[in-house]
Amino acid sequence: MILVADIGNTNVCVALFEKSALLCSWRFESRRKRPADEWELLLRQALAQVGHTFESLEAFLVCAVVPDILEAFETLGRTKLGERFLVAGSPRAPFANKSIIDHPGQEGADLMINAFCAANLYGGPAFVLDFGTATTLTKVDAKGNFCGVAIAPGVNLSANALFQAAAGLPRMSMEKTEKIIGTNTADSIRSGLFWGYVGLTEGLLTRALKETKTTKPPCVIATGGLGRIFAQEIPAIQTYDADLTLKGLNLLYIHLCEKGLVQFNEELYQAV
Repeated sequence: MILVADIGNTNVCVALFEKSALLCSWRFESRRKRPADEWELLLRQALAQVGHTFESLEAFLVCAVVPDILEAFETLGRTKLGERFLVAGSPRAPFANKSIIDHPGQEGADLMINAFCAANLYGGPAFVLDFGTATTLTKVDAKGNFCGVAIAPGVNLSANALFQAAAGLPRMSMEKTEKIIGTNTADSIRSGLFWGYVGLTEGLLTRALKETKTTKPPCVIATGGLGRIFAQEIPAIQTYDADLTLKGLNLLYIHLCEKGLVQFNEELYQAV
């Protein structure tokens, strides 16, 4: 059994895999001040729900863009799993793809994992739209390499900024509206956010596709918490995969085993 975690700015998403099968997943709030022992308790409780413990894991592989939370996970990993704890992009668990940008190493680990997973599961070249804390559009070549990204504020981030800056406007949840021009405050805000981000995403995609010279049309994959509702309104998006990063981490572990970079333990890997 393999446990993987995507440590993001808003949520920490965790999943349990057996071979290529995602058995179950959990989502926790990204609390930067939460110590290692609290993360251990949360994960132990989650694993216990499905009859597992840290001791029954073949490995625990994480990717992170939040240093404070990664530090807590590294403390947990060292004390409870030792050599079975791996951080994607580290010398012990290097990425399976390359970063083809001006300054390799500045990209987010999650973007590297998404690029690798998109090419493996859906074929490259590709574009990955991630609707998370930030809205990102990642370019992926035919080999799954990370070729750059466009980054915009995420939908909820923009909504919170609007609420904080405009004293007379209420905080709104993200919802699709039937009309562009609202006739009440709530619908007006929701329309601007939802359809504004549809327009932003379609504009980025259209321009990115235009400047991309490939013999095969790129596949467009959406992911992230809000990706599902946007994928329904943007025709260029061909696939929505909520678990793209988690699946990518599992694929990376399989790659590391195949390359002999980590020692595979068949007995611990299989379900008990």
